[in-house]
Amino acid sequence: MSEQCPLGGAQVEYPIPYTVKAFGANAAGFPERVRKAVEQHAALGTHAVHTRESRNGRYISVSCAFQAESREQLDAIYADLQSDPDVLAAL
Repeated sequence: MSEQCPLGGAQVEYPIPYTVKAFGANAAGFPERVRKAVEQHAALGTHAVHTRESRNGRYISVSCAFQAESREQLDAIYADLQSDPDVLAAL
């Protein structure tokens, strides 16, 4: 399926490989909550989730790689991540 970018950019052909990244405080359970939010909408492989702590260890980023099937799927993933009060940013 081909979709026009809403900001006037090039068309995007789905499915495509995609990575979502969420940032938050380095608290217990944060990476698992991000993984569960993404898994509600996309299948994640065994090695699809990567974490990285900030230099001082106060924050963590969680990256989830998957096959994006549509713009609606991506919108739903971002909406779920942004609804989590511990997610400071999602890219």
